[in-house]
Amino acid sequence: MRTSFRQDGYLVVPNVLSTAQIAKARRALAEMERSETHTLQKGDVEALREGRGGYYIWHQSFIRQESRSLLDLYTETGIGKLADQLLRSDIPSTQPRVAQVVVTVPPWPGHGPQRVPHFDGPMLIPGTWEPTSFSLLAGVWLTQHELSSSGNLLVWPGTHLRFGEYLAERGADSIADTDAMHEGPYPKIELGDPVPVTVAAGSVYFAHYLLAHEAGKFIDPTGDRRETVYYRLNAERHESNWRQAVTEPLSEFASA
Repeated sequence: MRTSFRQDGYLVVPNVLSTAQIAKARRALAEMERSETHTLQKGDVEALREGRGGYYIWHQSFIRQESRSLLDLYTETGIGKLADQLLRSDIPSTQPRVAQVVVTVPPWPGHGPQRVPHFDGPMLIPGTWEPTSFSLLAGVWLTQHELSSSGNLLVWPGTHLRFGEYLAERGADSIADTDAMHEGPYPKIELGDPVPVTVAAGSVYFAHYLLAHEAGKFIDPTGDRRETVYYRLNAERHESNWRQAVTEPLSEFASA
């Protein structure tokens, strides 16, 4: 488990959620879609409600007590405890502050033929030179994605290590210099070939912050929509140690 994560930068743990937990989470997403206050980061609300093909993203903040259904999902399914098996024992994961929901409705052609990957959160925290980095991403698959080209996440194994080398050579602050990167954004480094993440519903995916990834196309118009909930997790003290975390990509993680 740890060996493959350190080498590839991602890991899938199957059969984490029960059938009842999957159904409960999908009901929570459906309720969010029907809410009159529902807004999207990407996509059109009416198009989503009508089932039109597209790629849709929205968030649930855990700051307000009344908006915590996806935090309950995180807690009840033990995702944090699984993440802690990857992190060093002296810096366990902290509770996430927000959940990101990604829904892909077929048909959707993807982001383009060049498949330019990206990393999350390269923007700076307002008023500081601190990027919105984190330690690892946890993704909860609520629908089946066992076939490729069905809206699967694409990952580029090992790129977290090469990205770390890139930042070590240029300095950690160069992570914010997205003008020097591909459009994704992602640095101009050796990528290798992408791999689709093919998993069953109820699986949990973990990925290093620096791992190259992108949403894959969904070509079958008769397929069921893809539903995933993501959590951005920090190891304790990540905010103060982020420069070391991005220039030494395995520094926050347990040895194999």
